[in-house]
Amino acid sequence: MRCAPVLVLVTSILILWGCADKNERSVEWSFQTGGELLSHPVIHDNTLYFGSNDSAFYAIDTRTQKTRWVYKSGSPIKCQAIIENQIVYFFNAQTVHALDAQTGNEIWRFDYSPESTGEPLDPWDYHYGTPVIVGERIYCGLADGNLYGLDLGSGEKVDQFAVIDSAAIRCSPASRGKYLYFGDWNGIVYAYDTELRDTLWTYATYTERLYETFGQLNTTFTVYDDLLLFGGRNPQLQILDIKTGIPVWDYTSDDGGWISGDPLVLNDTLYIGGSDNHKLFAFDVRNGTPLWEFEFLYNNFCQPVFADDQILFTTGDANNVYRGDDGRGYLYGVSRSSGELRNFTLFDANVFSTPVLDERSIYVASVDSSIYALDKLEFLRQGHDLADRGYYAVELLETSIPSFRDSVSVNYRVNFQTHLEITMYDLAGTPLMHWPGRTFSLGDQILNWDGADERGNPVDPGYYYFEFKAQQFYQSVYVQKLE
Repeated sequence: MRCAPVLVLVTSILILWGCADKNERSVEWSFQTGGELLSHPVIHDNTLYFGSNDSAFYAIDTRTQKTRWVYKSGSPIKCQAIIENQIVYFFNAQTVHALDAQTGNEIWRFDYSPESTGEPLDPWDYHYGTPVIVGERIYCGLADGNLYGLDLGSGEKVDQFAVIDSAAIRCSPASRGKYLYFGDWNGIVYAYDTELRDTLWTYATYTERLYETFGQLNTTFTVYDDLLLFGGRNPQLQILDIKTGIPVWDYTSDDGGWISGDPLVLNDTLYIGGSDNHKLFAFDVRNGTPLWEFEFLYNNFCQPVFADDQILFTTGDANNVYRGDDGRGYLYGVSRSSGELRNFTLFDANVFSTPVLDERSIYVASVDSSIYALDKLEFLRQGHDLADRGYYAVELLETSIPSFRDSVSVNYRVNFQTHLEITMYDLAGTPLMHWPGRTFSLGDQILNWDGADERGNPVDPGYYYFEFKAQQFYQSVYVQKLE
């Protein structure tokens, strides 16, 4: 999602890998709400807490899978909650809420924007930031361009800081002592002194907005020693000194896509994901030395998590906005030390939330309105036969989207003998042409299409995509029919 909608399709090839067999998920149970799930869930005292776009906030007992309580908030909830002293804090488009964690009863609420409808700022405005507690205050960065400090006990406003040009605040702030660190929709980073109620420093992450969706800071800010870490809609990862705001090191993605995930640091290694570059990166957090990168399917807008010797993270298809469907989502597990793929599983809709874990399960929230509980030990176990399941059986050889008027050829490579079937779709997801499955041997192949559907009728000018299905895995490529 590094450029305007049409340019995204013109300048990139969408490569799909994934498992299509639902039984591969090892799903123990699922829970369905009435709206898309974009908030990151949290677990506290065997209870799963999360908000939904149906405007409700849920508390689910992970042992019994029963609903403990539901709170109706009035507008979609895309904010991850925090829990402190048995109080749940979160906000939606209009209000900051404080609820009793046991009962869901409202303790207080602060209405900061009563007229707001919660409409997204653009199609990829998936998350609101997470509140942060500093002393006896809770701070929330909100879409009206204000950082609010509220009394933890009463919800009374005791502090307010307005960013430059009232740019929306969509990131999750980080704290160190009395200081808060956060960024805004215009790509400016702030260090704010909550005692003096003044700015310590600011830093502009870019000088020129290269396209409309470039530069916004909408991820989680993290402090590690004296380093400030954050992602954003920028192919350049910039790590700042928390005392001065001066960059300590930076990294620019060769593939150009946003480095849009939330950072995770473990033992001096920074893990962070991207969007159109389709990569999870591992860096030495001290000096920015790249350690490894793993190429995945789709786009990452969440934080990796650590389990045993693996890094787990989710992805979703952000290009689904052009098709109007729910996309597909994946949970990946890769080696913490090498980035080697250990396991993954497919969901039938995008997953833009951070997975959460307990001793038994991995919980994943999807835009199909459901929370899924997966068997943690099964997912993490060694010895998954990825090749036997067709992993990377098909490799697309195109370097740009083919454009044509009458016919088009797509070049691809079969990496080992496999059963392969191919379907061509329009952007609405309607199948227009199907090539029945057959067994292919190792080698380069060419798919020729005459620009007509199965009835022989020429298709209209526009974008189409071919989906290659090999065993339980997919790859897709877009083509453009010209006028």
